[in-house]
Amino acid sequence: MAGLLHDIGKVVINNNSPKKFGEIIKKIEETSLRSINVEEEVLGFKHTEAGYLLGKKWGFPDALCEAILNHHSPDTQNFEYPEPYYAALAGTIALSDAICVRLGVGYMKPMPEINLGVEKWIKNLGISETRLEEIVGTFKERYIIEKMTY
Repeated sequence: MAGLLHDIGKVVINNNSPKKFGEIIKKIEETSLRSINVEEEVLGFKHTEAGYLLGKKWGFPDALCEAILNHHSPDTQNFEYPEPYYAALAGTIALSDAICVRLGVGYMKPMPEINLGVEKWIKNLGISETRLEEIVGTFKERYIIEKMTY
């Protein structure tokens, strides 16, 4: 569920301010800045915060709300969580999200130049560079196959 809902705040922003959301997307693609930085500049808040508040309002479990809020925060492991797996969940979502951004999944083009703090997530999750390359390779392969199927 966290993988599916981590960017639900973007839906909230797009539904409430489609012109501003379009401006944000355009600026991200033109500048390769992180979405949260552009959102903060344009809106004064981030999609992670909007998604967190929506999750709380809808009664999502705390672990899911924390993953939504912190999936762009590489220092998540330093936060005080009521359950130890919250940081690992946020880190897993962050790493998956970073892979998608770099490969262009859900975007107009791949954006490998965006620095999403992947190195810190890899360290926090205990994933080696070799294992990360295997994960990215497998994902890319499956994505291409699935994309061609539809």
